[in-house]
Order: sequence, then C-alpha cells, then structure tokens
Amino acid sequence: MNKFCLKAVNNLFNLILLIVGATITFGKFINADYFSPFRIFLFIFVFVLFWQIIKQISIFFDNFKKNDFFFSVCLFLFVVLAFFFFHYFAVNPSWDYGMLYGIAKKICWQIPLENAEISYLAVYPWNYMMLYTYVAFFHFFEPSVFSLFCLGLGCIVLSLCFIYCALRNFLSSRQLFQYEIFLFLFFPFLFYTVLPYTHVLALFFISIICWLLVRIKDKLSWKNVLFLSILIAIGSLYKILVFIFGISLMIVLLIKKRYNLIIIPILSFFILRFLFFNWININEISYLSTAETKTSFLHYLYLGSNYETHGRYSDEDAHYAYEYCLLSANERNQFYIHAIQSRFKEMGFQKAVMLYMNKILDTWGDGLYFADNKLQREPLKYEAINEFFLYGKGYTIIRNFAQFIHIGLFMLIILGNWNQRDKRCEILILKLVILGLFIYLLIFETRSRYVFSFIPVLYLLSALQLKKIEKKEDYFKEKIKKVIE
Repeated sequence: MNKFCLKAVNNLFNLILLIVGATITFGKFINADYFSPFRIFLFIFVFVLFWQIIKQISIFFDNFKKNDFFFSVCLFLFVVLAFFFFHYFAVNPSWDYGMLYGIAKKICWQIPLENAEISYLAVYPWNYMMLYTYVAFFHFFEPSVFSLFCLGLGCIVLSLCFIYCALRNFLSSRQLFQYEIFLFLFFPFLFYTVLPYTHVLALFFISIICWLLVRIKDKLSWKNVLFLSILIAIGSLYKILVFIFGISLMIVLLIKKRYNLIIIPILSFFILRFLFFNWININEISYLSTAETKTSFLHYLYLGSNYETHGRYSDEDAHYAYEYCLLSANERNQFYIHAIQSRFKEMGFQKAVMLYMNKILDTWGDGLYFADNKLQREPLKYEAINEFFLYGKGYTIIRNFAQFIHIGLFMLIILGNWNQRDKRCEILILKLVILGLFIYLLIFETRSRYVFSFIPVLYLLSALQLKKIEKKEDYFKEKIKKVIE
C-alpha cells in the first residue's frame, strides 16, 4: 500500500511537471502573447550560466554568519526599495481589495454600510477574515492605503524570513547564498507589497507552514500535527486554497500509517471556522451571510469553464452570484449545473482541450503572477516612471527578467524532482500540495496570482533536491570532459 501510494504521488507529480514544462515551453503556439520556444530555451541557457556565476561567488560564503549578514542587508534594501515602489506605484484599492478596504473604513468610523457592500459580504462571507484583519489594523493605524502597504510589506518581509530560515535548515552555506540571490530577484515579492489582499496573508501562513515542515521532518507527533493543523486552519480563513496543505498532511499520515492523527487537520479546520463565524454572529457584525446567500462552489466551477476568459474571472459570470443569491441553494445549483453542461456542449472536445491548455499556461506560465495587471489598473500617480515601467520598454525588461527567474525556478524543480521517489514527509507533503493546487486551478476559476501564495512551496521543492541536481551536474561535466579529451 505504502509503495503504491508513494509511486502514485511521484508519478502524478512527474506528469504535472511534464505538462507544465511543455505548456510553458510551447506556449506561443497556444497563445500568441506568450514567449516563443526559442526565448524559453534562451532563458534556460542564460539561467544555467547565471547559476554557475553565483555558484562561483558562493565560495566566499563559507559560514552561516556571512549568509545571515548578507540576508539582513538584502532585506534592508528590499524594505527601502518597497517604500520607493509605494511612492511611485501605489494603486487605488479596487476589485475585492477595494471593497473590503472601503467597508473596513466604514466599520472603524461607524458609518452604516450601503446595500452593495452588505450584498457583497452576504455573497462572499469567506472574506470576513481579511476584512477584520483590516479593521484590527486600522485600530492601531490610520485607515489609509499607506497603512495597508505597511501590512503587506510586513507580511512579505516576515515570509522572506521564514523561507530563509527553512532553507537554512538543510542547505550548506554556499548553497544558501545561491538561494538568497535567487529569492531577492523574485520581483513579485516587491510588487505585491502594494496589493495587501488575501494572497499576501496566505503567503505569510504558507511560509510558516513550510518552515515548520522542514523543521519537524518525519517527526509527525500529535503536537506537531496539531500545530501544523492550526496554522493551516487559520491560513484557510484567508484563502481556502491553504487547506490543500491539510488534505496533503492527511494523505501523508495515511501513507505513514498514523491513522489516529488523521482527524486532527479536519477538526482544526471546522472548529476554527465555527468559532470565527460564531464570534461574528454573536457580535452582530455579519451581514445576511447564510447558506442561502453565499456563493456556491459551482459558481467558481462556472467561472472556470469560460472559454473566452480562459477560466478566469468574468464580470458577466460573477453577476450571477448576486442575481441568484436570493434563490434557494438547490435552485442556484441547478442553474449552474445546467449552464456548465451547456458550455461544454457548445465548446466541443477540441475547444475544451484548448480551454484547459490556456488555463495551465495562464496559471503556471506567468512570471509576474498577475501583479502587472493589478498595478496597471488604478495607479495613484501617473508620471513618466509609471509609463516606462508599466507600459513602455521598462515593462518589457521587467516581464522578461521575471519570466527568466520563473523559468529557472521550474527548471530546478524539474531537475531535482523528476523521477525521484523521495520518502521524506516534507517533500511528499509539498508535492501533494502542488498536485492539489494544479487540479483545483484546472477545474475552478484560476489566476496566476493564486499560485503566488505558494511560492515558498516551489522554492523548497527546488532546494530540497539541490544535492541531486549537483550530482547530475557533476556527472554531465565529467561526460563533457571525456568527450573533449
């Protein structure tokens, strides 16, 4: 049973690596807006050279004290750059972020909510955690875009610290330096400081979970499982996708025959959700959120089946969440089932395949993780620097460099994890998380920014197998030497 499960997990993970790698490489044939295969192979070639250069520089980092100092300097520069970035690229809160920001201010100032705001909370009750995080934050700081920037910056800085600590647990000092460079060249960390929404808070909790997984390794005691489960449950209050960790943890507990602990993640998830929403109801701060008004999961399946938008958010599709919110849950579900069936009948097999190929490409092939789109929407300032970096030649440079780092990250994951049947709990859980995320975003509504929260998982998956990558590298170097000789 154990061998079969391990083999199944690794084979499915290999399949996903193959699908994502092939889709990104030949994405130009799916969507003309993406990079050509020539550009992708050029990125890979340049990344190999780049990796070798920083590997040579890493000779000077022969102890962890130097790494810690270098990380502190980089983190300080990151914070300084973030304030500069906010000054020029801050955006006016819009979409769900703007709605929650406006509601949080009114709650703090004790201003009655408008009907549209009450309807929003009734239809999307899972945004209450984010809303009351804003409200709590505004009790200590003036309600403003700058205050929320500080919240976002704090979450991302702490996330970077936890990712660094996780990497420090198993990498050598030289390898750690390579990943420090790699980590701080990941532009979306900087871009999302001015977009402090659920994906940023989810990133923070996922970073802590990843750090803890690396710390506990195979020691799945009830205390460790409980602590992990509580973190997962809190994170899932911000973004339900975080509970993929809970499902992955339960599967690994099943594989490891720790049957008595499987119930802990489920109980933690439901108890914390019950306590949180019960607290909202007791304090009379909920707004018509009932089983009859909140959005059905079928709504997100409906969004994910839109061929025109490649399964992404659509205003027209989202309109149904409000239009049918007063119908019974059964009536709404019947509508969505019928609408989804009609869509696939109209699409046919060929278009359905293209829909899913576009979804994979849009979700996993975007090196900026949708941050550029958010920054372009409603900038607070519009000066020459905005024009240059958001629309002009500067944007082209940033997009290419972000894609270069993105391709490098996936290349390391593929090289390190391809056909590797690793039994370590942390690797199994991380692989299962990516499997779950891939399946979820393939079926339901998708955006590349949903993957942003799981960046710590991608970094750890690439780093945990770095020794195997270096062995392969040495093997190929010896082969090349023999050919030359």
